[in-house]
Amino acid sequence: MRPVLASVLVTVAAGCSTGGTAGDGLEAALARVADTANNRSAIYYDNTTELVTLTGKDLRAETNGYAQLRGQGAIVLLSTLAFLTADSGIKLFDENYAISTGTPPNTLMLIAGGQDASLVTGRLTKEGWKKDADGTLAGPPPLAAGGSTGAYASFMRQVRTANSDVLAGGSAADLGQLGSPPGKTLADDAGISALAHCLGNNVVAATIFEGNGITVAPTEVAVGISKPASASATPHAVVCVSWPSQAAAGTYVSNVRKALATGLSPATSGRFSTQLLHATVTSVGGSTHVVKWQADTPVVDTVFVMQEDRALPALQDCSQLKPAQKAQVIGCG
Repeated sequence: MRPVLASVLVTVAAGCSTGGTAGDGLEAALARVADTANNRSAIYYDNTTELVTLTGKDLRAETNGYAQLRGQGAIVLLSTLAFLTADSGIKLFDENYAISTGTPPNTLMLIAGGQDASLVTGRLTKEGWKKDADGTLAGPPPLAAGGSTGAYASFMRQVRTANSDVLAGGSAADLGQLGSPPGKTLADDAGISALAHCLGNNVVAATIFEGNGITVAPTEVAVGISKPASASATPHAVVCVSWPSQAAAGTYVSNVRKALATGLSPATSGRFSTQLLHATVTSVGGSTHVVKWQADTPVVDTVFVMQEDRALPALQDCSQLKPAQKAQVIGCG
């Protein structure tokens, strides 16, 4: 699933309820991560309970429909699923949800619920992790890690268990920013909170990134997939974009409406309207000038791939296009 996203990351109190309720929803997950500039820069989340209920746990289904989104909140571990549990004791599809934030070497990852602390500690110790005085497991340098361990050692240089949760981070991460951090959390941040509210607490997967690299310079871009009625339901994507001013938001409203209706996608040379069906655009407003659009997407990860490639409608990285392409792309002309 989206290996490029994983390379990017190498980059409300939480309750115990399941099934898309407040306890496992996006806002609850954000409330368990400290509000820092690094943590705001990249956020991945998935409600694993909901997704597993829809699709089951079979790894062979990972390329089918909503199964692609399972574990997205711990995206750097997805390529290791074949051996992750045997190596580390972590059972990714048993978690309630996962959330990962930040960029290397300060990445943080919370695997919320469903984990056996003694199993994780025992397995990681056998793989070379050593317990510090405060109970944190310190992992080996990735290049020194043997066998399959090297595939995830850089993302889990520090590991701590807390009841049924696993907290992990890169070599420079502060695990005190996860779980029950002191001070403000991402859920308290006005910009992140507005985007989460815009996406809706029923999203089963979501990502939030800063707008750097996009020619028209939004503040942040959030994309998500709403909870479907069934595993066969057409995915419904929600995209929320915050802007530094209402004037910039107004320009985007005009551009994105045109792009969704008639615009060309530089990535496919086809029209966005063939990938993003029944689209609607709403100016949400607020202090962060949020604009929201929604569409049905026959392919479940369409908007995630577009966000990663900076190729969402009217939000392209125009610097990567040839002059002839720019002239045809709404937002680049």
